[in-house]
Amino acid sequence: MFSSFLNWVVFKTDRLNNDDSKFKGVGGQSILVDTTWDPKRHVNCQGEVVSVPKHLSQVFISQRHKGLPSYADYSPFQYKYMSDIVSEIEPGDKIYFHFNTIVPNNLVKTETENGKKVYYFKVRYDQIICAVRGGFIIPNASYILIDPDMETWEDILIPVLSDIVGPDGQRVPKPKEQWLQKKIVPEKRFLLGFVKHTGTPLKGETCDVVHGDRVVYRRSADWVNRIENIDYFAILHRHIIGKFVDGKIVPVGNNIFIDPEKLPMETVAGVQKIKAGIPERGTVLHSGKSSLNVGNFVEFGECDRQPISIEGQDFLSMDSGNVWGVHLFAKSA
Repeated sequence: MFSSFLNWVVFKTDRLNNDDSKFKGVGGQSILVDTTWDPKRHVNCQGEVVSVPKHLSQVFISQRHKGLPSYADYSPFQYKYMSDIVSEIEPGDKIYFHFNTIVPNNLVKTETENGKKVYYFKVRYDQIICAVRGGFIIPNASYILIDPDMETWEDILIPVLSDIVGPDGQRVPKPKEQWLQKKIVPEKRFLLGFVKHTGTPLKGETCDVVHGDRVVYRRSADWVNRIENIDYFAILHRHIIGKFVDGKIVPVGNNIFIDPEKLPMETVAGVQKIKAGIPERGTVLHSGKSSLNVGNFVEFGECDRQPISIEGQDFLSMDSGNVWGVHLFAKSA
């Protein structure tokens, strides 16, 4: 038995990599594959839990800018700690974890079981993506598992017209197999996916999405993980920007959507062009959970702004705390 590691889970596994490092090549030659060059693909990211910590301490795990400028002795950041994670991992669970877990510094010990080498590693609680228990996937530490929203063949095919004219006087398209193809195969749609598994949010937070919701997430949040032989994006609750309701994107969490004011034009070498910079005011398109109203003309800060352009909808997504002023009267023409 292992004594409890504060904030750490101990698990065991009998392999370090997902792929064999050697295989037979042409002519029966043995080819060595360096599985360390792409750890997210090759390293083993699963194991069986041996022990869990008795409690989680107040170790810092993330920070988010509130949007408000700092003043006096108040911090402009909202902090989250290990103790904000709801402890749900149990001994015997199968867990999936961050790809940087299987490293020498995390090795606890090795031993031989039934003639096979077994490795015991530790992983920090917030680095566990999910547990699997009784066939059910239980996301951990506010993770949401998302199925990528894939294009269809119709999305990447361009009709090619034949020389045949139909009854309506229009040229008839050729069979689909003769259409032009923009891509080799359909790809994942940018920033879009479907919720498949939701985890318990961090203490003090809420989860505004459920299974089946089509969601929009922040850039670079789509980290692919293979869990139970299926590829998912593991995305934190706070990285979900919005979801589709009746075909329209609405904000979730503390997000609001802004139609930014157009930047002024400037003349450079006799040529008119948009002045460089990022808009810092605009009109509220969707106020989410905030006290703002749709149509408010507002001023906002520089933090936590993300331009979104999806399916004909263009806006800035930001935390409602970024808004520091509302114009009392309608914006002048």
